[in-house]
Amino acid sequence: MSTLLKKLSTQQDTICVTLILPTHRTAPDNQQDRINLKNLVTAATAKLHETYGTREMSGLLDNLKKTEDIDIQHNKEGLVVFISDNVFEYERLLFTPEQRFIIDNNFATRDLIRQMNYEDNYYVMTLSNNKVRLLEGSTEYLHDIKTKHFPADNNVYSTDRIKTAQGNTHDKHMEEFFNRQDKLFLSEHYATHPGHLVLAGTESNIQYYQTIADKKQIILTTIEGSYDDTPAHTIAEKAWPQVRKALADRRKMAIEQLDAAGTAMLSTDLADIWQKINEGRGGHLYVEKDFYQAGVIAGNTLMTSMDGNDAVLANDVVDEIIEATIQFGGLVHFMDNGSMEKYGRIALVLRY
Repeated sequence: MSTLLKKLSTQQDTICVTLILPTHRTAPDNQQDRINLKNLVTAATAKLHETYGTREMSGLLDNLKKTEDIDIQHNKEGLVVFISDNVFEYERLLFTPEQRFIIDNNFATRDLIRQMNYEDNYYVMTLSNNKVRLLEGSTEYLHDIKTKHFPADNNVYSTDRIKTAQGNTHDKHMEEFFNRQDKLFLSEHYATHPGHLVLAGTESNIQYYQTIADKKQIILTTIEGSYDDTPAHTIAEKAWPQVRKALADRRKMAIEQLDAAGTAMLSTDLADIWQKINEGRGGHLYVEKDFYQAGVIAGNTLMTSMDGNDAVLANDVVDEIIEATIQFGGLVHFMDNGSMEKYGRIALVLRY
C-alpha cells in the first residue's frame, strides 16, 4: 500500500478523480454497492462534463468505465478508487468512509493514509508448543492468513520430557520457534499492512514471545487459552472486546496529551497548521476521522471555502494537510468523530 501511496502522490495528471464509498462484505447488501458505485461514477462524470471538454478527458472517461469490472464479492467496509488518464487503482478499506467524489489536479489520499494507520486493524497470533497461526482483520472480523510461513508447525519442539528438561532446552526451542515467526510476521505482513498485535496462548508461551519480540510496542493485548483449531470468528469474539477497550484507552490518553500540550506547542487553525507543517515544525497531527474542509492552497497560504461537508469537494485541504504532515516526517492520528470539538476537529502538536 505504501507503494500505491507513493505512486499516487507523485502522479502528474491534469484531472484526477477520487471515488469513495461505503461497501458491504456479504450478499445481498453488496449488490447495492454496485449501484452506489455506478451512481457515484455518473455524478462524477456529469461534473467533469460541466468543467472540462471531452477531448481533455478521453482517457479518463475510458478509465471510469473500468469501475464496472471491480469485483464486489470481495468488498470490505469501504472502497476508494483513483482514476486519471494514466491511472486506475483501487483499495478496499477496513472502515466505513463517507461517500463522496473529489475532482482535483491530484488524488485525495487521506483514506489510503488512514487505512495504513488504521487503529482498528489488528493481527492475532496464536501460540502453542506445536503451532503458530496468524489472523488479520478489524473490529469483529478476522480471517486466517495462509501463506508459505503461516500457519507454522514447530519442527524444533520435542515432546520428550527428559530431553526438554535438560538445560532449559524447552525454553530455547520455544523462543527459537517464536523468534522465527516474529521476524516473518514483521517482514511479510506488518511491513506492508501495519496493525496492532494480539497474542493468544498459554501464559508461558505469551511470555516467551514477549521476550523475543522485535517490536514489543505493537503488542496491544493478550488472551489466554488454546487456539490451535479454534474458528476465526470465535477468536474474534474473544479478541475484539479487549482490542476495543485498549484502543479507547489510547484515544483517551491522546486527548489528555493534547490538553497537556499547552497553547505554545499547539496549533488548531487550518491556515496556521499548514504554515507550521511547511516550516518543518509539525510533530503529531490529530484529526477527526471524517473531518473535511474545502478550500484552496497556494504555497504556504491556505484559504477555506464552501461547506466542508459538501458531497463534492473541489479540494479537501484537510487531505492536503495530512499528506504534508507525512511528507515532512510527522505522525497522523485519526480520532473518533466528535472527540475533538473543542479543538475545531483538528490539532497539530509542534516539534518546537
